[in-house]
Amino acid sequence: GIEQPQVSTKRWANILSAPLAMACVAIVAFSCLSFAKGYISQSPSYSVGQGNLNAIGGNVCQMADATSIESNTNDAFLTPVAGELGDSLINPDEDSRGFDPNFIPEDIEPENQNSASVGAIGSTQTGSSSDSDQASSGADPSLGGNVDESGSGSGAEANAENVTDSSSGGVRGTEGVNGSTMHLPFNLDYTKVPVLGSYNSGQRGTSEVTTQWYNLPEQPGENTPVLSVAAAGDIYHHDVNDIEQEGMELTLEYGTLADDNEVTNTGELELRDVGATPKWRNLRIGLDEIPEEANVVRLVAVDDSTDEDSWLAFTPPRVPELVSLNSQFDSSIPGLLDWSTAFQFPCQRTFDHFAGVTEIPEYRILPDAAAQNSLTDFQSFSGGGAMATAEAVNYSYEIPSYLEGDWARDWGAIQKYELRTNSAGVTPDPAEIDYEELTRTGWWQNSEMKIRKEGED
Repeated sequence: GIEQPQVSTKRWANILSAPLAMACVAIVAFSCLSFAKGYISQSPSYSVGQGNLNAIGGNVCQMADATSIESNTNDAFLTPVAGELGDSLINPDEDSRGFDPNFIPEDIEPENQNSASVGAIGSTQTGSSSDSDQASSGADPSLGGNVDESGSGSGAEANAENVTDSSSGGVRGTEGVNGSTMHLPFNLDYTKVPVLGSYNSGQRGTSEVTTQWYNLPEQPGENTPVLSVAAAGDIYHHDVNDIEQEGMELTLEYGTLADDNEVTNTGELELRDVGATPKWRNLRIGLDEIPEEANVVRLVAVDDSTDEDSWLAFTPPRVPELVSLNSQFDSSIPGLLDWSTAFQFPCQRTFDHFAGVTEIPEYRILPDAAAQNSLTDFQSFSGGGAMATAEAVNYSYEIPSYLEGDWARDWGAIQKYELRTNSAGVTPDPAEIDYEELTRTGWWQNSEMKIRKEGED
């Protein structure tokens, strides 16, 4: 017979491995080019590539140095040209309809939430059972609170147990400066900060409101580069990729106030919207985007829908002082870092365990809104995860934060933990650990092991 040619196994391996090797090279090249594109497009702001290059130069704290947080939230609100801050959201000289201090939903859930969020105890609840029941309004001056010389919070209800972390809504039960009983986000002091909303289950028409004019800082400082507005609802904007997102209108108008109190050279700007809608988040814009001749700004809100699910709410504008996250929460302070963010914060320390006792974290770093909504509740209280112990004794509120120089990008979020109090207003004492070290031989025994004998119950 005719002898068939034999192809060696090695030759077949070479033939089959060449396309696979080429595919691997292409994948690696594509990944490297993607990192390079991200580095170039996000420069000079933070990116993973820039963080890696900075680490080579000795700056190893990555995103912790590029992320800024507000240090004076409640003291950063702009001063109205006329009147007081509490009355500034409605301009008596302009037409206003449909907005009210209590027209805000009691329960605000993020859209497109496919699975449980890695959130706090009661993060999807409202009322007195939420994760912030023990908060006192404006309790922490270093993180946006407002305290008097005696150390008590401002306002008549300074010692009341009021919710301050309310990005998911809720009813506070006590009236704020403009009559609102709805929860305010970001530890805002409701005795000082007014709020308006357009949500109305019986809505039959459109809503519109124009605020009073607010004075801009005469000389914006290096640490005050951004104007921010706490807002909720579906708001029209262009996202970080410049894609148009539908919603209600919340526009920043600017102008020049003359000595005769007449405003000229007016124009309008679109605020950057960052975070999960319709929850409370901080709309923002760089002060360098506002014309230099402008010295006043105001907000114009329009809800042109009669659908009760289409609404918006907002507070006055503010120009906060920003400090780096790393300067406020360094390695000496225990934190809870979500697994998807930990590698970007190598200078922050996860809470420790010793002698069977858990250290209580003082803050938590979360990923961006999309990741928060898609993660499972593996680390939550209900899942018996790392947050169980932390939030059994703490309430939390979000600190407004920004990625330096990249105002439209959602970098993630940081929450501040504060100890809950009992009915007498007393916080739990730190555990005192008594322990001793004993050295035993390998054959030491304290007692005989009890073994069930046959026939015993």
